[in-house]
Amino acid sequence: MMKDFQHFFTILFLINFVFGQHFSKDRQRQHGVKTQIAHRIFSDYDPTLRPPPQEGSEHNSIIVMTSLVISNINLKGQMADIDVTLKQQWLDSRLSYQVDPREGVDEIKIDSSRIIWTPKTYFSKAKLITKEPLDASYVVEPSGFIRSKEKVTLQTSVDSTPSFPFTSNKEITLKLSSKEHSIEDVAYVWSHAPPALKPVTVFDFALPVGYSFKEAYAGDCVGNYTIGSHSCIYVTIHLESSSTQFMITSFFPSLLLLISSWFHFFILPT
Repeated sequence: MMKDFQHFFTILFLINFVFGQHFSKDRQRQHGVKTQIAHRIFSDYDPTLRPPPQEGSEHNSIIVMTSLVISNINLKGQMADIDVTLKQQWLDSRLSYQVDPREGVDEIKIDSSRIIWTPKTYFSKAKLITKEPLDASYVVEPSGFIRSKEKVTLQTSVDSTPSFPFTSNKEITLKLSSKEHSIEDVAYVWSHAPPALKPVTVFDFALPVGYSFKEAYAGDCVGNYTIGSHSCIYVTIHLESSSTQFMITSFFPSLLLLISSWFHFFILPT
């Protein structure tokens, strides 16, 4: 009986070893293919030049599809610190490539040593607190579509909207634009394509205590498509507070002051 178990585990070990060796060779081959492709597409690539317009397009602007993921909202009075992951997609046909489907290469992650053209996106009306360069990533699909992702921490203003009964909702608006490129070169749109079926995602754990996520409205800034201007899109995040939160923040300090005054008057008479 013991020998049977030993034979079984020996065979299982050999199968795992052979499979692991095969998997390791596939990974090495894919890495070699990706390295060759990257060397080829970057051989005469100039990151200072804007990508050519999409073939058959009615305009010359590079369309930048954008979505946001919010992982933390820290309210500080009339200001808020927000952790945001900015996701963008745009086409740079200069980086398109062909690959044999049998190689299993669906995308190439761009090494940090490579420099590519980017739309130079920034959050207007918000202060950049931190930007994580190590969390930034760029992936190129065979078609030349680039998917980028970067994490930032922003500080922006908060609007309060009193609501009946005993609630004080919050509104936070973020605007995105390009630092350098006018709308003739770059046009921003909110992404509704899979996997981000909605342009803005707010995680439940990102919400301040006592608040719930109500809705997020994404749209174009006024004059977004005006010739000579910079393309601009915005999102307004609506947070709803509970009546308990409103009572604590609005009446509890006054109640403490009243109790303190009563205690001082009756218990500690002068």
